[in-house]
Amino acid sequence: MKRLSIFTLLLSFLTVQGISQDLDINVLSDHTYETADDYAEVQDEILQCISWLKSNPVDHPDRKAVNALVLTWLTGTPSVSITLNGYVVEFTEKNPDLLILFMGGWTEHVLEVGKGNASELESNLKGVEVVIAYYENRKTNGLAKDAGMQRLIKLRDRGELTDYLKGQL
Repeated sequence: MKRLSIFTLLLSFLTVQGISQDLDINVLSDHTYETADDYAEVQDEILQCISWLKSNPVDHPDRKAVNALVLTWLTGTPSVSITLNGYVVEFTEKNPDLLILFMGGWTEHVLEVGKGNASELESNLKGVEVVIAYYENRKTNGLAKDAGMQRLIKLRDRGELTDYLKGQL
């Protein structure tokens, strides 16, 4: 019994250490944003946060804190501008956590190709692709089944997702 408790305690410590090392939450929590350079300084950490959000369930105890860090950065960064079209509401209404994932996919794309090179269509497509990938693991991630998401998956599977998104912009 004693061995199990010590093992459990050690495992818990290592898990918490892994999360904070991977995300460097303290750096982001203490970071102040006054200039464009302030946002650029933590761009890699924000990408790590987005990656973390894509691989952890919606009920993870650190999720709200990570969401807040990403949203704080997105609110002021000059590197990324996100347009939320009406169709996004359809697939985030039942599962609001999908919104930050959509914005995360959009952000990853813009930072990868550069703000001036990222089209609204490509950015929407990347955001939706991230959401679909996360939703397809909904049982693991704690999401509710949603007809709007099912429709996006069917459109993707038929090769019609890009055309659908063109019509939504």
